This record gives sequence, structure tokens and C-alpha cells, in this order.
Amino acid sequence: MAKRKMFQAVVLILCIGLIVLGIAYVYRTPYGSTPEKAINVYLDTSTSRYRILEETKDSSLGSNFTRYVVTVDCNYNWIGSNEGRVDGVNTYFFDIKKSNKGWYVSSANSGP
Repeated sequence: MAKRKMFQAVVLILCIGLIVLGIAYVYRTPYGSTPEKAINVYLDTSTSRYRILEETKDSSLGSNFTRYVVTVDCNYNWIGSNEGRVDGVNTYFFDIKKSNKGWYVSSANSGP
């Protein structure tokens, strides 16, 4: 009986650990050494395949972030989120910020 309770405790601890790791993986903030690499890291996590067609820095905004307008030929990721249109071409508006860990995408929106 004691071995059964020990086994249940180990299984419970493993399940809790896997849940915590899963949550940390889903909600992590991906960083890059440059703004362009931060965009690539973001696209790696949200698409299964992508190819950047055009990348433009939008310097018209005078605020505490840097905006990039990126046209991407991408496919849906394995989870099936809507990261791309039927023709595969999508336009993203990335707001990039810098922290002590590196550059990261603070906001990503898609457009026509």
C-alpha cells in the first residue's frame, strides 16, 4: 500500500511539473539580439513555415517602441491558429522593444 501511495505522489508531481513547463513554454517572451532576429523568433513560434518578402522600419512613430512592417509568405502553425491567409501572404505590424535580455516583439498585428 505504501508503494502505491509513493507511485501516486510521483505521478502527481510529474504531472504538475509538466503543466508548469507547458504554461511557461506557451507564455514565454522570445528575445532576439536585433529587432530583425526578434521578428524571426516570433514568426518561428507562430508559423510552421515562413519567408519574409519585405521588411520596412516605420520611423514615422515617435514613441518608446520601434515598428516594423513585414510582409510574410507563411503557413498555419500546427496548432491551427490564424497566422496567415489562404494565399499565404500576410502583413504584420510588429512593435519591437528592447529590454536587458534583448529585443522582443511587444505587439504584433496583421493587416490587409
